[in-house]
Order: sequence, then structure tokens, then C-alpha cells
Amino acid sequence: MSYADKRRRIGLIVDHPTRDLPGMVLLGFHLAQHDIETVLIPMYQQGIDVPILDLDALVMNFARPVNLPLARQYHALGTRLFVLDTEGGVLSSEGRASPEAIADYTATSGFSDLLSGYFFWGERLRDAFDRAAVLPTDRLFLTGCPRFDFYTGVLRECSPPKRRGHILINTNFPMANPRFVDGRGDDRAALRELGFSTNYIDELLSENRRIMKAIITLVDDLARDLPETQIVLRPHPFERLETYRSHFSGHGNIVVDGDGPVLEALNGARALVHLNCGTAIEALMSHVAPLAPDWINSDFMRRHVELPTRASHLVGSYAEMLDILRSDAPARDVDLDGLYRRVAHPYFHHNDGRAAERVAAILAQKVDGSGESHRSLRMALNGSHPRPSLWQKVQALAGNLAGTAIVRDVRARSRPSRRAKIFRAQNVQPLIERLSALLGHSGPRVASASHPITGLPLASIVMTPRAKC
Repeated sequence: MSYADKRRRIGLIVDHPTRDLPGMVLLGFHLAQHDIETVLIPMYQQGIDVPILDLDALVMNFARPVNLPLARQYHALGTRLFVLDTEGGVLSSEGRASPEAIADYTATSGFSDLLSGYFFWGERLRDAFDRAAVLPTDRLFLTGCPRFDFYTGVLRECSPPKRRGHILINTNFPMANPRFVDGRGDDRAALRELGFSTNYIDELLSENRRIMKAIITLVDDLARDLPETQIVLRPHPFERLETYRSHFSGHGNIVVDGDGPVLEALNGARALVHLNCGTAIEALMSHVAPLAPDWINSDFMRRHVELPTRASHLVGSYAEMLDILRSDAPARDVDLDGLYRRVAHPYFHHNDGRAAERVAAILAQKVDGSGESHRSLRMALNGSHPRPSLWQKVQALAGNLAGTAIVRDVRARSRPSRRAKIFRAQNVQPLIERLSALLGHSGPRVASASHPITGLPLASIVMTPRAKC
């Protein structure tokens, strides 16, 4: 096949598979209906895989200082770049994580010169980009986020409930209880890179640690006072589970379970108890009452993550919380649809299960087959680093010689935290089959990508459209 005849190919960066993989598979499923091949690319292996996958376009999971050098390298290949932010909906009302600050960074960092388009979860961030003229209006796409398509309609059947009648406790303390970061200094470095001041970081970490301790105490009390009720504690994907498992090991009615998508945990739940956690929005989407123990919160944290508080039913005391959870229908007095309409919609767009369709249709329109190669072995041998260190060159060489799939597995043995970032073709295929049954048309074929020279398996997964009869 000549380059002029080759099928369009679009890469999707996958950050955390538990949270992000289903939505990206759904997007790839819809892209296949436009005869576009999709490649699911693990975030940690992207520097080697992207330059040798010959992508016409790449959808990045965010636009931040950490991936700006990579974006510049990919852009130099002639690959068109888009952003569909992993965490694009829950925004701060002020500071570096506010819509205005995100728009300003994207405009002034150089990202705006690299992007062919930006997909927005909701109008609040899109409007901030439009006011700041970050990109031309025809590159600002209001679509919603594909991972939330599973919360409504027939796609809810992809995540049947694991339990029923439980109280779901969602924690959100990856800074205080990190799973993937080694040492407190790394936490601070990441926050400084986002532009937060030292004083702000100090207060943020202090508040996270204080609230985490208070939530643990709250769960202890609920387990004691509601002995017949199962309590499911679900940590943030980037939190260390063992912290909670060791603490709650003596409670027979507490289960610590971070497996699977959060929708599986929300389905069947009587209520969600959380503080400053974006799952409040997902609870509204699922018609589960989000209850916030507001007596534990602080003005600082309410400003830092405003939306989850506004989207929740605020509970003023432990006694009030206990009364609500003892009732036969905790959601009875909470206007879930009204809360979503008033609070969530500006940030998350329509709860209609069609975000992936919208993103796929736009990509199909904006990305054409250029008839050119977007491949560079030299870039892959540098791991896409513009000035790689000796160690980075050694890693990239190993990934090219042995295949990034093998190197990924070897590294995961020495760094167990990386195992949660791994996904394989066998993780994708069952969801494709389920989507085919629910949506009524054949899904793409799934296979590991291979190195163009050695033929060895890459960590990335290719979703190839089936030939139409």
C-alpha cells in the first residue's frame, strides 16, 4: 500500500487505564466507523512509540509543562496534535488550576502554536480559551468527555454493579497518600511545575493530610454506628491502597476496593460520601446522592476545588450525616437533576452518552491522510527527548531493540507501582465485544502494535477497522 492510499491513523494517550481506558476504547470504536485506525498509547511509553507509529494525529491527555517538550517533538514529525484533557472538568475558581490560568498557560507556553484543536469537557473552560484567543474559534471543540458516556443509556450496561445497598466513600488524597510518586519532594516539584507558590503548596499539603485523617475517622465512626451496612472505600487511582487496608483491617463491614471504573462502585450505591472529590459529578450522572461532610472542609479547599462542593448536598455535622445514611432513600431530598443542570453542565456538557461520537466526528473531519510518513527512528532512539541524558538514551535503545512491551514488563517488576499503568489487548477486546453488542455494529480488530524494523511488540494497542462488506 502506498502512503497516498494508507488508512488514517490517530493515536490516543492513555494516562491511567482504570479511569481512562474505557473512554478511549469507546472513542476508538467510533473512529473505526469513520474508517480510522486508532492506537492506544500508554503515557509512559509514548516517547518511543509515538515516533514509530506513523500517526496522522495524536490526542494528548493534557497540555502541561511536563509534556510540552514531547509535543514539540511530535509536532516536528508533522503529526497533528489535539488535547482531550484527562482532568478537564473539575477546575479551581482561582489560581493555576482555574479556567483563566489554564487558558493563559496554553497561550503563553507555546502550546497554542502546536495544537490543531482542543476538546473541552464543558463550556466554562472553552469560553475561557475563547476570551483569551488561545486558538481560533474553529479549533475549540465543545464535546464532553468520552469516559462519562458510560453513565447513561445503554452503555451503563458495560459496568454492572459489583454490590448493592452499600455506602461508597471516595477519597481524593494522592498528594498526602501517593501511589506513584516516591518522596514528598516529588509532590512539591510537580506542584511547583504547575506554578503554585511554596506557601500555597505548604497549605495544600497540610490541608490534604488533615482532611485525610478526618475522613478516616469519619469512616471508623460510620462503620461502628452502621454495623449492618457495607461501606466501600474507593481511593483515588493515584493513592496507595495499603494505607487504608491496614487501617481498616479490623472492620468487618469495610471493603477497600479501587479496582475497575468508578461507575461499577457507584452503580448500586445508596449514597456517595466524599470531600472535594470530582466523583460528585459522576454521582449526579448516576443518580446517586453525593454527600459532603462539610464540617470537615475549609475555605481554602473550597476555593481550590470549588465544583465538587457546589455539586454536593452539604452535611453540617456527623449526627446529620448519620441520619441521612440511616434513611431508606438518602437521595430523596436531593435534586440530582437540578444540581447537574445548574452546577455540572457548564463544566461537563450534556449527560447524553454521545461525547465520544462528537470527538470522533470532529477528528474524522479535521484529520486527513496526508500521504506522508510521520515516523522517525532517530527520535524514537532519543525517547522523543530533545536533549536526552545518557540514561534516557539507554532506555530508548532498550525499548527499540526489545520492544516497549517487554521493557515495560521488566520495569514493572522492579517498580510495582507501574503495574497499574499497564494495559494489553486482552483488556481491550472484551469491551469492544460488549460495545458491538450494545451499539449494533461490528467493532475494530485489536492487536499489539509492533516495531516497524524489529517486528517486536510495542506497549501500544492498535484498533483496526474491519473491512465493510
